[in-house]
Amino acid sequence: MFKRKFFLYVLFFLVVSCHLITSNSLAIAANGRATVFTQDTNGNRLENVMFTLDGESFETNSNGRKTITVSADEEHAIVFGEVEGHTISNPDSGEITFTVNARRRETITGTFERDSLTPARFESTECKHELADDSITSCGFLLVPENRNDPNSATIKVYLTIFENPDKDSKEAPLIWLTGGPGASTVEAIQLFENTPTLPEPIGNMPSLFRDNRELIVVDQRGTNFSEPALYCSEETGPKRGDVYALPFSEQSEARVEAIEACFDRLSSEGNDLSAYTTFENAADIKDLRDVLGYDKINLYGVSYGTRLCMTIMKEFPEIIRSVVLDSVLPPEVNPFDDQPEGIMYALHSFFDASREAFPDTENLFYEIITRLKDTPVDTTVRVTNADGSTEDVVIPVNDVKFVSYVLGQLRSTPFDSTLPLTISQIHENEDYTDVAGAWVSNVNFFFPASEAGSNDPSLGMFESMTATSDGFYTTKEKIFSMIDFHNPNSSIAEWSKNSFFFSEPAVQGLWDVEPVDPSIQYPVISDIPTLLFAGSIDSGTPPIWAESSARFLSNSFHFRILAGHATTFLECTVEMMNDFISDPSSEPEFACPTEFTWTTSETTTSARKLKTLKKYRFLRLYD
Repeated sequence: MFKRKFFLYVLFFLVVSCHLITSNSLAIAANGRATVFTQDTNGNRLENVMFTLDGESFETNSNGRKTITVSADEEHAIVFGEVEGHTISNPDSGEITFTVNARRRETITGTFERDSLTPARFESTECKHELADDSITSCGFLLVPENRNDPNSATIKVYLTIFENPDKDSKEAPLIWLTGGPGASTVEAIQLFENTPTLPEPIGNMPSLFRDNRELIVVDQRGTNFSEPALYCSEETGPKRGDVYALPFSEQSEARVEAIEACFDRLSSEGNDLSAYTTFENAADIKDLRDVLGYDKINLYGVSYGTRLCMTIMKEFPEIIRSVVLDSVLPPEVNPFDDQPEGIMYALHSFFDASREAFPDTENLFYEIITRLKDTPVDTTVRVTNADGSTEDVVIPVNDVKFVSYVLGQLRSTPFDSTLPLTISQIHENEDYTDVAGAWVSNVNFFFPASEAGSNDPSLGMFESMTATSDGFYTTKEKIFSMIDFHNPNSSIAEWSKNSFFFSEPAVQGLWDVEPVDPSIQYPVISDIPTLLFAGSIDSGTPPIWAESSARFLSNSFHFRILAGHATTFLECTVEMMNDFISDPSSEPEFACPTEFTWTTSETTTSARKLKTLKKYRFLRLYD
């Protein structure tokens, strides 16, 4: 399967590189929709460009875009008017980039002038988190344009936490920490690296391992946490939380979409340019960080969505990078809404295979429980904490979809949940769904966050903008559903997938109304920058087959599967491998992690209780 994809990618690049269009006609793709982008030779979007298509007049918007529906499979004549005072009398006098059905780019070259943007700068500020007694941590804001395609753009602030190197004479390149989501909070990571909380092993010894002998900079990506603005939707989602705990997934999805649509209206009315919260702009922020703080080269660490951000930086600004560590890989060529169904089944089958020797009936029991709950849901009482801090008992009707959600959530656990096969067996025997109901409440709390910046809750505004400008725009309901129906033949898994990847997501439904980024966001990254890739072998969020895809385009990379779920570098063995690699990116690090799963066979095992304690340290979740 991959060889076929690789051949298609190579063929695609050959076609694009050899097919420079210089005529003034445009071939429209079969769906009859063409999106016209206008930009200068530096890639900056040109706004309010007048043009006619088949004699009808149009004008691109402030982001240099206009989408038009026309007859398919025909040639359509385009004539351009004025661009920032320059009249285009023929296609050779300016650069216009056409995007047809998000797959083919046709370019006419030329040059335009534009105003310059306010340069980025750094502004020190008091740290927002509790500092250790002996802390040498400093904090500040990176001030950058909100929209680099707009010469009149507002300035936003990207919050940086700089864990300084005790060795002031060290010349080591810093490590830039980029978290996932997109939109995940950095609060727990910052506390961890500051080493102020009391954390259980192995989490407690992570700060010294991660920081090693170089500066570590944790970036609150634009729109998140302590950055300004922080695009939180909690005032819309939080109040709904108590109303949706006991609802079916489909009704919960409707409530979530309604709340997030209201959040879009509020954030837009506050003057935020939501089309500017893209992976391209995010990458440019890191380039500015490097320039403003005066580093020669930087090391990048990305986890989940952070890996896609790292790979975009690799593509756009390779000259600034010394090495890259990608943990739980979300490649740009993967659209998670299209490709997640295959990944879910891959993770499930990997789990079933791994547990088969100790628990040979796990797969059968899993599907028997689904069938049982589909026919007869079980009311289960759990205690919940409402948005106002009050607590109450809520009855959760546990059905097949909620059980699927529970198991897939457990597969993301790092360290891996060694108790899961035993738990499935016990649920089948005892029909006690307390853990499933509790996990569902946790799931609702994540999708209906009640807290604002400075909490562990995600920035849904940033998530929706990042998603709508890229993955959401370049897929359809029909494509998502066809992939689900093909890869998820079990109706309960399919229902969970359709609610998770479409009905819950305004960005995919076209309800988060922002401008899409250039389709090159979907191109795989081909690079020889030293890169280390980690993938959790049973991760249902970013399955290991995604990392395999990227590794083949990265000629100078080392790729390892780890016996874990999501975010594998919260294991001591992977952190040691990461530091060895960053110290010498030219050498493959020695594999230091376990090679066999060890499953708990008794519920009283001490290690089982310990692993359950560690599950709360999930620093990010992707599309779950």
